[in-house]
Amino acid sequence: MATTAKSGKNGVLTIATVAYEVTQFTINLEDELLDGTSFDSLGWGESVVGLRRGTGSLTAIGSLPASTAAAKAAFVGQVTQATGDEQITGDVYLQTRAMSVPVDGRVEFTADFTFTGAVTEGTVS
Repeated sequence: MATTAKSGKNGVLTIATVAYEVTQFTINLEDELLDGTSFDSLGWGESVVGLRRGTGSLTAIGSLPASTAAAKAAFVGQVTQATGDEQITGDVYLQTRAMSVPVDGRVEFTADFTFTGAVTEGTVS
């Protein structure tokens, strides 16, 4: 079976009213498993899904405003902008931030973040 390769096309991080173009992102979604074992489990361990969590990292064009410490931001990550392709959205808190300022290149920043509240896994419409 052939693999369908896709080229990433879209990501946006919005802090207050400023939208930053994301050039690369990684998303990690985790489902916490809780022990659901009972006497009816016939000697087998059972699990139930508990809380869900999401973390990630990104690289974006531009410099961060000084007031981003513990600021809530909105994140939209899309595999492509084509209708029906994968999209992940949610509010995030930036945890670590670093800025790169080359002599003759574009200014970029990297950030690690944690989703707060619901993460929406959907498709581009």
